[in-house]
Amino acid sequence: MSVDINKLKDEIRKKSKDNPEKFYPVNSLQELGFSRGICIHCGKPFWAIAERDFCDEPECRLKSGLMPYGFINDPPSTKRFNYTETWKNAWVPIFEKHGHSVIPRYPIVARWRDDTDFVQASVYGFQPHVVSGEVDPPANPVLIPQPCLRFNDIDNVGLSGRHFTSFVMVGELVFNKPKKFIYFMDDGIKYIHDYLTTGLGIKPQEIVYHEDAWGGGGNLGSSMEFFIRGLEVGNQVYMTYKVEPNGRYSKLSTTVIDMGAGLGRSTWLINGTPTQYETNFDTVLPKVLKKVGFKPDQSLWEKYARFSGVLNYLETDVASVWVDVAKALNTDPNILKAEIQPMKAIYSVIDHTRTLLWAISDGALPSNVGGGYNLRFLLRRAWSIVAENDWNLDLFDLIDWHMDDLKELFPGYAKHGDTVKEVFEVEYTRYKATKKKGMKILKKKLESSKSISVDELVTLYDSNGIVPEMLVEVSKELGKEVRIPDDFYSRLHDIHEKTSKIKPLATQGDYKIPEGLPDTIINYDDLNFEGEVLWQKDDLIVLKKTGFYPTSGGQLHDLGSIDGITLKEVRKVGAVVVHVLEKPRSIKKKEVRCSVDVYRRTILMRHHTATHIINAAAREVLGTHVWQAGAEKTLEKGRLDITHFDSLSREQMIAIEKRSNEIVYLNFPVTIEVLPRDVAEQRYGFTIYQGGAIPEKNLRIVAIDDIDIECCSGTHTKRTGDVGPIVLLSSERIQDGIVRLEFVSGETAVNTLQRRNQIVQETLDLWGIDLPALPATAQRFFNEWKAQKKELLEIKKGKASLESELLEKKMVSVGKVKLLAEKLTGDVEYLSQLIFALTAKNEDLVILLIDEESLFMAIGAGKKAATIFSSSNLLKETAKVMGGSGGGKPNFARGSGKESKKIPEAIAKFKRLVESKKS
Repeated sequence: MSVDINKLKDEIRKKSKDNPEKFYPVNSLQELGFSRGICIHCGKPFWAIAERDFCDEPECRLKSGLMPYGFINDPPSTKRFNYTETWKNAWVPIFEKHGHSVIPRYPIVARWRDDTDFVQASVYGFQPHVVSGEVDPPANPVLIPQPCLRFNDIDNVGLSGRHFTSFVMVGELVFNKPKKFIYFMDDGIKYIHDYLTTGLGIKPQEIVYHEDAWGGGGNLGSSMEFFIRGLEVGNQVYMTYKVEPNGRYSKLSTTVIDMGAGLGRSTWLINGTPTQYETNFDTVLPKVLKKVGFKPDQSLWEKYARFSGVLNYLETDVASVWVDVAKALNTDPNILKAEIQPMKAIYSVIDHTRTLLWAISDGALPSNVGGGYNLRFLLRRAWSIVAENDWNLDLFDLIDWHMDDLKELFPGYAKHGDTVKEVFEVEYTRYKATKKKGMKILKKKLESSKSISVDELVTLYDSNGIVPEMLVEVSKELGKEVRIPDDFYSRLHDIHEKTSKIKPLATQGDYKIPEGLPDTIINYDDLNFEGEVLWQKDDLIVLKKTGFYPTSGGQLHDLGSIDGITLKEVRKVGAVVVHVLEKPRSIKKKEVRCSVDVYRRTILMRHHTATHIINAAAREVLGTHVWQAGAEKTLEKGRLDITHFDSLSREQMIAIEKRSNEIVYLNFPVTIEVLPRDVAEQRYGFTIYQGGAIPEKNLRIVAIDDIDIECCSGTHTKRTGDVGPIVLLSSERIQDGIVRLEFVSGETAVNTLQRRNQIVQETLDLWGIDLPALPATAQRFFNEWKAQKKELLEIKKGKASLESELLEKKMVSVGKVKLLAEKLTGDVEYLSQLIFALTAKNEDLVILLIDEESLFMAIGAGKKAATIFSSSNLLKETAKVMGGSGGGKPNFARGSGKESKKIPEAIAKFKRLVESKKS
């Protein structure tokens, strides 16, 4: 059941209107001199010191005769901090004074969660386990500068002056447990007020607090937004409820304050620049403007910026607002948009490249699936904007400028610059190929149509990677005017969000067990043990404690026996391990004798530890962007899927295999410990989530020295040396951003090497050479084979040319085309060459040839005939007669049949199909 969070927020708002004391810090606000009012325009409750009858939303200010943004060129403070200084000189000292611990950022890729790809708010690092009270936070209360990504605001970037796809959200978080209360809304609002007045130097009369509600990440609560001169500086949420799956909400045992405020907004406010981009990108923006040779009309921007707060594609009818803003500025709406557009484009490129730097640095990659879809979209949009405006701007320079700009606040990003650029290089090659193909598609569409709908634009991007900016470029070239919807990117995001489905986890089998069974105690070191039966039915049995490993984490289950009966399967249902026997136990005694198949366990154990080793080696060889994306360990081989932006070269494969075996030979200890989630995260960081989100409160940590440390429930060797040799069998790029490695280890690897050596030796014996001569001999034979193949092709072409002259005499005219259908003897290549020769000489020919031995068939159509008939469609219908299939293009298609006796019937069918169109 889907939950309507907006409906729940409305319930909170409705309940709080008549009873604000229960939901908001009324006492503290009154102590600070604030009075409550109801906005005459939007009906929202607000708190202010100065007497007023409207809230501080930009739209309501405008209706009351004020500028939507009243701080542009007139900041309400004498303090002038830049982006980093606002954090260090305002946020940190105020909240440290009030007992908050400053903690480092969480990764922007939210691998500890299964409901989102990226962190979108500062609280994301603490949901769900800390908020639910299961796990302790790293400190309490805390202050955190958290980089966040949001992709629903793409259209607003550069337009409103305040929207980004990436931003730093300052988080003030406090977690009040049942037996440890720290503070809640009455103190919380005082600390925010202290930050605004002391930290930023704002007079209390300038501040307006708005009552509201917030919900997200499974939680819900009332909130106080704080506004100054039309700008929402932040929002303090009083998280009180847990949203239930049935759409209702219940009280949290741990009440939470979750204050989120964009770091850039405070900086913008106290500097009064036309937009937030000047303060967010204070060192980057001047460099870009100089590079592209553009100088904005500062006077116009200062006037426009005061109204930009009312422009929001997600919340307003922007088309009508453009008219209102242009009227207020005494200019034409189209002229205004034309003036604003160049800077909107510049701001977008700067914003998008910072987003990509942050995401790729934390291990995300552009692709056509999941969160990578949005990253590729931003990257291609940035290149398209640069091309559309003919700027001499290299995105590599922007990455360097961003790293330099962020070096004090987030110095870690500088370590990943080379990786980001390497990803850009690979993506640019793909982008150029896509653009070349896309331009042809767009030209063809525009030549036959005056416009392209939004749905078609979405399809063109999803199917062909064509961003709208390419359409603008092509339409100019063709002298046509095509309008891209102003909110296209928001529409695309919404459509993609609706159609993107999270793949369900594999089920653990349809094993029904009684409710209330205790969690199974597990000890994989027990290979021969006495078990106590808690429940059994037919061939299913549950033990109090087990040493059998159930299928999970990509590793196959153990086998063995229980009381001499062969074990068929071991599965997990929740936290209960279910053992499946070959047959039911006849004696129902409570104690059973259990034995694990040691040989099978050893192979699987080696393959599992090898997975960790190869993952670590790949990260060392390829870069820190490498994460595990999937794995499987069977008796035959192991499989590891890793995140990487390109196919692996042979040299990279050799390097990974070499480093993996070095780790084996160094014989590092493999240690296992179970730690509380918060302790594990603080001690080892978030790279422990290599296999994705782990729901448990306590995490089982498997460590290979300090080379690889991750959460894992699988079985492992005691030392890396126990794994034995590792052999990489293959690598394959299975989807965008994912490379699959297949490997063997231990005895299986030895067997593989022996088989390879045997094949090599047999080849040497066959050719009568020694090993050093093998490469040169193989190359000589290959060259000779290629030359012979080429000679044979020429012979076939010559024969086809001669036979085509004989076949031409059998052509018959049918309407506007000539028809030929014959059964012959010849291989695929020969019949294909025959069709090519005939259709090249006869542009109005439709031809069917069938090899009567192999039942291969091919249909061709000359240039003129292909405008009337599709060879592919004709072949599908003809092959069906013989129980076969096939396909191809309008001018040539091929396939095969299964029933030779139906060749005459197939030829007759082909002739009827052609003759049916003779008119």
